[in-house]
Amino acid sequence: MAPSPSTRFPTTSLFALLSLFPSSASARLPFNSTVSVPILKHSNEVSFDPLGVAAVLSNPRAETSAARLYAQPDRAIFRWPHMMMIGGALTPVSVLVDYLTSQFSSINPAVSMSLKDRITLPVRSTMVFPELPVSLSNAWLCDVLAFKPSRWPENDFAIAHVEDAFVQPTLYRGGIRKRSHRHTVLAPVTLLDLLSLICGLLLLTALVFSVLTGDLWAVVLFLVYTAHWLASTLVSFYPPITVQSNDKIVTDASKQYCVYQRPEGGTVVLVGRKDTLERWARTTWIFDDADSRRGSRKWALHWVWVGTGALAAITSVACMVNMAAYLQLAFLGVLGYSSLAEILATQVARKLQARSLKRVDEGKKGSSGAREPVIVKENRTRTKGIIRATLLCGLEGEMWFKLKLLPHIVEFEKMLPVLDALQAVDDEAGMRKAVAGYRSQFGAAGDGEKDGTRKLAERIATEMEEAWIETRSLLHA
Repeated sequence: MAPSPSTRFPTTSLFALLSLFPSSASARLPFNSTVSVPILKHSNEVSFDPLGVAAVLSNPRAETSAARLYAQPDRAIFRWPHMMMIGGALTPVSVLVDYLTSQFSSINPAVSMSLKDRITLPVRSTMVFPELPVSLSNAWLCDVLAFKPSRWPENDFAIAHVEDAFVQPTLYRGGIRKRSHRHTVLAPVTLLDLLSLICGLLLLTALVFSVLTGDLWAVVLFLVYTAHWLASTLVSFYPPITVQSNDKIVTDASKQYCVYQRPEGGTVVLVGRKDTLERWARTTWIFDDADSRRGSRKWALHWVWVGTGALAAITSVACMVNMAAYLQLAFLGVLGYSSLAEILATQVARKLQARSLKRVDEGKKGSSGAREPVIVKENRTRTKGIIRATLLCGLEGEMWFKLKLLPHIVEFEKMLPVLDALQAVDDEAGMRKAVAGYRSQFGAAGDGEKDGTRKLAERIATEMEEAWIETRSLLHA
């Protein structure tokens, strides 16, 4: 039965019903629910804010600079200046994160950071140590390890005589600060201090301009960076990381050898006293807080440095976006200057190390100056390089067997005593006699059974003659 017209339901539009829900919802919400319409802003101002991330980019040189700041490996000669370079603010953040994620019984993150410029060198030695720690800030040692190869790099040899001051400048405390030597190091040391001072003056100048222009974001950024620069300067005066002293090493002047085989080709032979090489191999870096008063001061400076550095990383991005364009450019200029100044400081530090090491060697009796490494290159065969290195540097022949650089075959076993004898020969007739004795031990030519052995022995004999003549010409030049 169809409904009568009087009982028919009213017809209402579906859209009209749905429109009631937003209005009723807005009436029940405590806040206004109107949606803002996005508006694209147009600006004609120049902005450099995307470049603000340069302050927190990963930069290995910034990590190495911070490690040198904390350890000050050349503290007896000069203070290493750490400046606000590109990526410099990321290192304090990493240290802070390490503190937050590590356990209380873990290695101090400050010590871990100071080891960023150190590598472990795998060596073969006449002692028991398979590794040697090498600081990348030690220019003398790094230059020895990175000598330029020749056409036959696998046959190249570098021989370096090492001492405490050569591998650990921190241990050296004498000579460099005497009045008679101050004029030779005053200019480079002053230049290092001046580079850091200019960085601080640039930050202070930018801070003053930010205050005068009323740019609050720039004021905060440059104030934080100035505080971080000041903390870095104070840390350079009171470095918290030091070498742990080891008084249990017995004095032993016997000559020992360490050999490093380079992946790029070439062999580095390090010659030194047994106690020197043992002290080097046992080097341990610790946070210097043994003295309670001095340790408290260093801990305070350390946390100020970490805190201001972390704030610098935050403000580099947050404040850079809202600063005026010319102040953004000033901030990028400080980062660029600091990065270039760090490269210049590295070269100046290299020169200062060379001068100080030369003075160490000149102060010893019978020494004629800095002990330069001997590079033996352009050797067509490996035996030629071994023979030249032995005669040029007065190495012990048996050392090549101990370090497994020569196989135990009869030609080499009979060669080493001849090399030891040639080092004491001053005339060519004596050299010819010694080499002739070596040749006579391998039979006459045409002996089929010994023909292969004799060919190798003849080549070795010829190489010994050539190397002896070359060595004498170099020594008497």
